[in-house]
Amino acid sequence: MIAEETFVVLDCGGGTVDAVAYTRIFERLADERYLDRKGETRKSIVRHLVPNFEDFDKRSKNVAKMPRNRIHISGLVGDEDRVATSGGPKIFNNNYLNMNSDDYNAIFLPLLHRVGAVLRGQLEMAMSKKKVVKKDFLICGLRAAPSLRSFLSSFLKYLTRELKVPQEIRLITTNDQDSVTAVASGAVLRALNKQQGPSRQAYSSFGFLRIEPYPPFKTYHTFEVDNPRLLCEEVLYVSDQATESHFALHDLRKQDAQVAGKIIIDMTFLRDEGKILHVFPTPDENGMSQGKDITRNLRYEARYPANESGKVQKAGQISIAAAFRPGTG
Repeated sequence: MIAEETFVVLDCGGGTVDAVAYTRIFERLADERYLDRKGETRKSIVRHLVPNFEDFDKRSKNVAKMPRNRIHISGLVGDEDRVATSGGPKIFNNNYLNMNSDDYNAIFLPLLHRVGAVLRGQLEMAMSKKKVVKKDFLICGLRAAPSLRSFLSSFLKYLTRELKVPQEIRLITTNDQDSVTAVASGAVLRALNKQQGPSRQAYSSFGFLRIEPYPPFKTYHTFEVDNPRLLCEEVLYVSDQATESHFALHDLRKQDAQVAGKIIIDMTFLRDEGKILHVFPTPDENGMSQGKDITRNLRYEARYPANESGKVQKAGQISIAAAFRPGTG
C-alpha cells in the first residue's frame, strides 16, 4: 500500500453460506421421512453435514465451473430403487445425495450478488468523491472461496467497463498462512517511556540495485538502444548485515540481501519522442547534492519529467520500522 492510497475492503464472512447450504440440503430431503429413525432426524443429519460443507465445498467448489459432489447419507434410497413420482428423479443414489450446479448456484449466487451490490456502491461512492480506487481487498471467512474470487474478478472487469473506470482495479486476497495477528512491541516500549525510550539503532539496511562497471564512477541506469521497449526497473533490497555500498550482489558482504520490492515502468515514449534529457539535483551551499528525509515509510517513484512537477508514473513503498530497534522514536 502507498500512503494516502484509496482502496476497498470486502469483509465477507461465511456464515450465511453455511446457513443456506443447510436449508438447501434439508429441502432436498423434505420427503425422505423414513430417515427419521432411532433418535436421528433429517435436521440432525443435515446439521452434521454442514461442517464438511464448510471445510470442503466452500473452499473448493467454483460455481463458474459447474461443480458436483456426492454426500453420503446412510439409508437414503436411490432413484434406482424408488417408485416413480410426479416430481421426477431426486438425483439420489443409494446412500448418496448428488449435488449439482443447481444446488451450488442456489447456495452461492444470492450471496455473490449481494457482495457485488456492496462493491458497486463502494466504488460509486469513491468516484463521487473523486477518489481513485486501484485495490479491492477480500478478507475474512469467505475470502478463500473460489466461487467468490472468480465472481469478483469477473464482476470487477464488468464494473470498470460499465462505470468507465480508467484504471485497473486489482482483487487482492490472502491465504490463511499469509495472515497473522501481531502486537507491535516497539510501540509498547515507546509508550512506557516516551522521553527516554530506546535510541534509534538500525538493525537492517536498504539499498537499490545499481550496475557499476569497474573502476566505479557516478551511477547510471543503462539500456540497450535497440530494445523494442525501454523498461526502467528499480529494485529495492534489504539486509540485516550489509551496510556498505558499491559491492556486487554476489559479494560476501551482500550474501543475505533479499528483494523487498520493485517497480517497473515503460518509458519507451521518452526514447521514441526524443524527450530524454540529463537532469541533475541542485547542490547546496557546500556544493553537495542533498537527499530527502524519509519517515517510517520508504517510498520510491518513477517520475516524468524528472523534476518536482513531474508526474508519478509508478511507485512502491515499504515500512522500514522493523529495521530499527523496537521502541525507536
